[in-house]
Amino acid sequence: MLLSVKNLNVSFSSSDGNVAAVRDVSFDLAAGQTLGVVGESGSGKSQTMMALLGLLSANGHVAGSAVFEGQELIGLGQKALQTVRGNRIGLIFQDPMTSMNPYLTIGRQMSEVLEWHRGLSGSAARAECLRFLEAVKIPEAARRLKQYPYELSGGQRQRVMIAMALLCEPTLLIADEPTTALDVTIQAEILSLLADIQQRFNTSIIFITHDLAVAATLCDQLVVMREGKIVEQGQTAAIFANPQQIYTRALIDCIPDMQKTVSRLATVEAYESGEPVLELARPTVGETLLRVEHLSVDYRLAGGAKFRAVDDVSFELKQGETLGVVGESGSGKSSVARALLGLNPISGGQIFWGDKSLAELGEGAWRLLRQHMQVVFQDPLASLNPRQTVGDSVAEPLLVFKPELSRKQRLQEAARWFARVGLDPTMLERYPHEFSGGQCQRIGIARALVLQPQLLICDEAVSALDVSVQAQVLNLLKDLQAEYGLSLLFIAHDLAVVKHMSDRVLVMNNGRVVEQASAADIYQQAQHPYTQQLIAAVPSMNPA
Repeated sequence: MLLSVKNLNVSFSSSDGNVAAVRDVSFDLAAGQTLGVVGESGSGKSQTMMALLGLLSANGHVAGSAVFEGQELIGLGQKALQTVRGNRIGLIFQDPMTSMNPYLTIGRQMSEVLEWHRGLSGSAARAECLRFLEAVKIPEAARRLKQYPYELSGGQRQRVMIAMALLCEPTLLIADEPTTALDVTIQAEILSLLADIQQRFNTSIIFITHDLAVAATLCDQLVVMREGKIVEQGQTAAIFANPQQIYTRALIDCIPDMQKTVSRLATVEAYESGEPVLELARPTVGETLLRVEHLSVDYRLAGGAKFRAVDDVSFELKQGETLGVVGESGSGKSSVARALLGLNPISGGQIFWGDKSLAELGEGAWRLLRQHMQVVFQDPLASLNPRQTVGDSVAEPLLVFKPELSRKQRLQEAARWFARVGLDPTMLERYPHEFSGGQCQRIGIARALVLQPQLLICDEAVSALDVSVQAQVLNLLKDLQAEYGLSLLFIAHDLAVVKHMSDRVLVMNNGRVVEQASAADIYQQAQHPYTQQLIAAVPSMNPA
């Protein structure tokens, strides 16, 4: 057995006493196997792995046993652990941009690992760095060694992290959410790369994720964690075929499935309460609300050159309808949204609100129109003012558009919407950092809807959320749409989510629309090769 963990416990000292983060966790990993560790944020996945390598914060305490290659890791001194970390055990973190030094080139950062663990420097280190960059299939690998992290795309940075973790040819690779928030095609490439590396280097992998569809693609064994404890473990295929725990069944069923259509997703709360999963009423689709004709958006680059981010895009959106906009990063999705909101000047084409051209509106008319067009952004915490209570944040649009209301009236309206999105109105006086990611996203939705707009633009509004929280937010958006007749422009890179939410789908690539059709048609008989490629890259919920 390569790694054997027995009765692992992790706690943290706090002003309120000891907080248990990991409780009595035990699992084994054989050589050459991939173990998936799945669960929601706060379930203890990452803290379990940090404890194995002595990477807990100063107030962390660990007890139990973790035997790796015959050596006990728990209680091992830092000097001894440094010979294990990065050498026999490699780590790939979730966000490569924050895991790399922005002041050092890729080659310098990789060389440091070789100098520390293998005593290599100069041309010998460069040759090894180049060999592993080529192993992870980075194009123009030699040029990448001279570049800085900001000069690479997200997928390229993740490949660099994998190459860096492999430099000492470790026997165990720990990958902590390495595909979260990546485009579906990049995610598929990274998963394929990890599987290829496992075969070529006979490396065992511990793959930490909250997405069971991703785990089904890669993992032989599965450990399902909740609130610091293991609730289920076993062969991946067996767990997907017949999950024994309600929580595991809920995690599987709350992920949108490309193969079936439901109006409402299952949630952990509904499963555990025994509530039936109710079908949603469809909103009535009315007249055309928004019409975009031959829209183009240019950005100015250094030296005066122009980059065309959106090129000749046309579509319509009706009242009560959801239009999904899907494509990889850089496809122009968000640039279209910003142009609709008047945040980006347009270089060509026209946008009509009803029968009015937005180009003909003066500043005053634009200001009045904005209350009917609201947006929910990708990062809920970054979208809220950290110095402002969430009550004031939700009420702020009323201060701008309904100045006749008193502060008490504004907060009463904020409390009403707080309750409508499933939050306790007594928490209005709290600050954003006191809420979870899912709660912050609900607060963002409440703020966007407090003016009761006709159009809600969701720009990657669920891509950073746990799958269980994502299901709650998607259900909430559908509920609100049915109740208020909202039109939704739903932007995402996750095709399964877009299919679940949308009446029609717009597929974008390199600033252009390559295909648009009803959600059913585009997934059953996609015409464009790019659309077919996106659909093929979606992880399957069937491990076989």
